[in-house]
Amino acid sequence: MTTHYQYWLNALKFWSIIEIQPITTWDVTYATGETYGADPHWQEWRVANAAQRTLTAYTQAVWPNARIRFDLAGESLVRINGQSAYGVNDFHRSFEPKVASGERFKLEVDQVTTGLMGQKVSNPGITAIRWEKVDKSIERTYWDLAVLAEWMSQTELPASLVHWLQRQLDHALTPLYSLSPDAGAQGHWVNREQRPAEEEALFRHLATGREVPGLYQVEHSHLIPAIDQVSRELTLIYEQLRQKAPGGFGRILLLGHAHIDLAWLWPLPETMAKIRRTVASQRYLLDQFPQWRFGMSSPEMWQLLEEHDPQQYRDWAIRAKSGQVVPLGAFWVESDSQLVSAETIIRHLLYGLRYFERITGQRPQIAFLPDTFGFAEGLPTLLAHAGIRLFLTTKINWNDTTPFPYKHFRWIGPDGSSIQAQIFGSSPDGYNGKGSLSDLKFAWSHYAASEGGNHTVLYTLGHGDGGGGPDEDMLQRISRYHQLPLVPELSWALPDTLILPSDDTKSLPIYQGELYLQYHRGVFTSQTAVKQRFRQTPNRIAAAEAWLLESGIHDVLLNEAWRLILRNSFHDILPGSSIATVYQDFHRDLDTAEHLIEDAEDLAISRIFAPSAHADDPVNSLVVGNRSGFSAPPQLSVVSLDYAPEIFFDGKWHNGYLIHPNEYLIPLPALPPMGLVAIPMRQSNAPNQSPSLGRATEPLNLTTVNFSISISCVGIVSLRYRDQELLKDPASIIAFFQHPEQFDAWELVTPEKRGPLEWTHEPLCIVEDNPYRTVVQLRHHVEHSAIMENIVVDHRHGSLLVKISAELNDRHLTLQYRVPTNINALVATAETLWGTTTHPTVSRGPQDAAEFEWVAHRFVDVAEPHRGLALLNDGRYGHSVNRGEIRVTLVTTPLYPDPTADQHMAPVTLALMPHHQHWTDAGVMKAAHALSHPPRITVKPIARINSAIPLEGLCDNIALLAFKPAEDGSGDYIVHLGEMWGDTTDLSLGWPRQVTSVWPIDVISEKPIAAPVALESHVTPVHIKSRGFIALRAHVLPSDTCEEKNHGL
Repeated sequence: MTTHYQYWLNALKFWSIIEIQPITTWDVTYATGETYGADPHWQEWRVANAAQRTLTAYTQAVWPNARIRFDLAGESLVRINGQSAYGVNDFHRSFEPKVASGERFKLEVDQVTTGLMGQKVSNPGITAIRWEKVDKSIERTYWDLAVLAEWMSQTELPASLVHWLQRQLDHALTPLYSLSPDAGAQGHWVNREQRPAEEEALFRHLATGREVPGLYQVEHSHLIPAIDQVSRELTLIYEQLRQKAPGGFGRILLLGHAHIDLAWLWPLPETMAKIRRTVASQRYLLDQFPQWRFGMSSPEMWQLLEEHDPQQYRDWAIRAKSGQVVPLGAFWVESDSQLVSAETIIRHLLYGLRYFERITGQRPQIAFLPDTFGFAEGLPTLLAHAGIRLFLTTKINWNDTTPFPYKHFRWIGPDGSSIQAQIFGSSPDGYNGKGSLSDLKFAWSHYAASEGGNHTVLYTLGHGDGGGGPDEDMLQRISRYHQLPLVPELSWALPDTLILPSDDTKSLPIYQGELYLQYHRGVFTSQTAVKQRFRQTPNRIAAAEAWLLESGIHDVLLNEAWRLILRNSFHDILPGSSIATVYQDFHRDLDTAEHLIEDAEDLAISRIFAPSAHADDPVNSLVVGNRSGFSAPPQLSVVSLDYAPEIFFDGKWHNGYLIHPNEYLIPLPALPPMGLVAIPMRQSNAPNQSPSLGRATEPLNLTTVNFSISISCVGIVSLRYRDQELLKDPASIIAFFQHPEQFDAWELVTPEKRGPLEWTHEPLCIVEDNPYRTVVQLRHHVEHSAIMENIVVDHRHGSLLVKISAELNDRHLTLQYRVPTNINALVATAETLWGTTTHPTVSRGPQDAAEFEWVAHRFVDVAEPHRGLALLNDGRYGHSVNRGEIRVTLVTTPLYPDPTADQHMAPVTLALMPHHQHWTDAGVMKAAHALSHPPRITVKPIARINSAIPLEGLCDNIALLAFKPAEDGSGDYIVHLGEMWGDTTDLSLGWPRQVTSVWPIDVISEKPIAAPVALESHVTPVHIKSRGFIALRAHVLPSDTCEEKNHGL
């Protein structure tokens, strides 16, 4: 666009405002309680420690169709007569209130001191709030000229066409050339930023308020005929232009969007305010431009709107039902999709899709995760089972090394299920598209370069991250783009039209595997306490649901706990990339969820093991609950008692050993998946022992039934299994400083940018030694930080644990645990949210090198045909394997956005598990789940020794993901099962009560999708394919017509 057109655009913008009238009488109330009536200083922020204030005025529209303009800092919600009307920020400044001319009304402005991205505004005052009388015909002329000038500025246009258009525009503007210079327009022009030096004298002269001789204000009545003629000429140019050049190329589906992070650089209460402001602005714009559509994801946000602004919510839901607002479906929030569990994903889909279906009457078929930091390879399996047909994201465009090869493809899950996937947002602003011609063309060209231009690409436009959405400027321009040639075809169709018919998907490229983001690798580790708690809590909810159902309670009691979990799986909360306040809220939410879980567990146990009035004296027992969906192997646990116990299983009594005052180490038997087992217990008369303390000579050599080990002050220097050494160097903790160039908490530097640090080590010390286990304590120091490492050798079960805690007084310090094995394996096996995947142990090129750290859930395994070693963990995710050396990142200590992150690292327990069979036969997966999900132990007198097993007949490769009541309150059982090894399996399922019918069901509606499974001798045969998922519904006979099973021990 030439300066010539810029001048006239500036003049038209100025002329479109005919008259202004300031609103100057305001009452001001600050959030801290101070109130100032008719405040003469209302433009100033008078209370420094107040984060919010409300300004109130009584005013009236002095002209028909007048606008109110807000020149202020920070964000604000405007309310008219108490109802949300508009959201003000840097991009949304004026609106036309829905009031009659002359009608007096109450105008309120809720102003905060923060901007869109959470930064505190340095001067959160107000320059002006005023009424503006607008000439809409001049405003239309402004936009007609602006879009033509923008189109002409494109570099790829034919020169002849540009010259033609320039001549036509010069001719169209001829009526303006005859006007005398306008004082107001001239002053507005020289007030622009980056004015040239030759205009400085005029600027200074006008700034003094003095008139310039010979420069007058042109009367509005003189402008109208000239501008009307210009408008007619511009309309003619649009008509001629379509004839002078070919039509558009490519197809873009436009969707308004305001990417509101549920929590990030601001806490959830501020998010609620952002939602209200954004919805208010977009409701106004949807009325002004009814042809366009706005998309909003996350039922959590819709529900927050429903709770906090019901008037806006009702209107928003009506617009959703009409299709003007598009619920961007599937997930309850825009969740992380690598660190969460499979059942957490399923609950996202269950509650998210049902919520949107309740509003619109239709279940969404699109999963929308634009900003999530990578996607597990099991995700398409779960999405496909929920009826999702299209997955949309932008984040993979951020790869820092090798670009992802496709923009539109079929994504195949581990079980063979497939969904369509599109990576949109290739333009520089990603999902926050600016809607300019250059941005739209960029988006199309990058999509077409990958896909050949055969399909339609999504383009989301609007100011995001802090919310806001499209502004009026974007919509004015886009409403004219369709009249231009050489522009992609633009559509406001529903996003569902992006879903290709089944036959058309056959031409799409196929991709199977993880969508790894080559960026933000630090999110696998940051905020260790958050990740550790999140690892355990969803399993606790699922187990409590199963126990409640076993106890005869069929009500849905734990949905609120699930909502808290789903909220906190948001992609900037769980990954650890938010401010400290967000994590204070996280821990409060998890505390609430855990209280709900504990109440549910107590209720279930009290009912299942209720004393009987007709029973003999109650038997003192341990009620042990397995919170894992796999069977738990025999293990050691700790119970708090005021006497020495012994417990009975496997036909004999087993002593407990005192390890701390009133704390006893006890063995436990194997436990069924999500099972509750009562174990007889009595006071022991056998002599006991206190923990023994003392230094030991180095190396300390210990032997178990499975392995022998040597320990020094550095770590484990030798691990021999079946007479073969497994280590080539000590297994130990290492440390390095890292200096990310940006996105501090998000990043982990590449291996070549890590410098090892010097350590000091205290002599090793034995802190516990009894027939069950020996605990050797190591203490390390690096820089200003202290690390404690307890190596636990379990003599009874032949297992080896490493418990690590740390006080970290250095920022940007990273700790890893390394296990340098001498095992020659080409690939490492890692557990993911859905079964396992493999990673090469030797880099094969740039892509492998870029994936230098990846997500593993509970274990990583390296193996040769007849020997292997698995590294298990109870709350860490970032792993790597390089030529047989396994590493897990224990902690990073970033400065941004939370400068206190992980000063007190969440303690972590690792396990080194040698084996000579394949990991599936060695029990690695169930051992890993038992480590991450320790059992619940309750000391309780009960009437009889029994157990409660939700589902019998499960094999070791089958995960019991959920045993829950049906959402419709019918009392039916709902079961979610997953095959996790890659081994097609036939099961014979036994139920805790008599069932009459069992159906395969749709996991979302929980309605049958096939005929009932035939029952065979009171068991249900079920076929589940390799890596498959299945949801079942069992109709249960009422408890008064069937006899409950009693599983005696």
